[in-house]
Amino acid sequence: MQKINVVAHSYGGTEFIHAYMGSKYLQDHMRLNKVVFLGVPVEESLSDQLKYRYHLVNKSTDKNFHQLFLEMKNWQLNYPVEIYNLMGSEEGSKTTDGAVPHIQSEMLKSLIKAHPSIEYHQKVYPKTTHYQLHHRTKILNNIANILWGRN
Repeated sequence: MQKINVVAHSYGGTEFIHAYMGSKYLQDHMRLNKVVFLGVPVEESLSDQLKYRYHLVNKSTDKNFHQLFLEMKNWQLNYPVEIYNLMGSEEGSKTTDGAVPHIQSEMLKSLIKAHPSIEYHQKVYPKTTHYQLHHRTKILNNIANILWGRN
């Protein structure tokens, strides 16, 4: 296996990133290509009313996030990776998909800041719940286009 694409929803993505960053073996034997996260929380202590700012790393009290932050900082990444952070906004809200507040997903930007070879993309789908992130045809077509360049 030369390189892999990963598509993960919610805590599946959280578990993947913790497993991958916590394992030198996986990092050495599984080269990432494109990673698509759908409503994936990486930091769970910050208020859902906060807007993303890098300095919020220092305000976090989430021990798992701080461990992940250090692991990613020490990651010896020497190849390009594309990360797509796709989120929903339930109707009437600009800060959550109904299950995962945007700030919990947006903190991913803080984790990858140390790696210029990571190309980061973020998109919020309006009027889209956490569940709908993996059920809406438009989003599934977008994922197919991201992975294989087609609709």
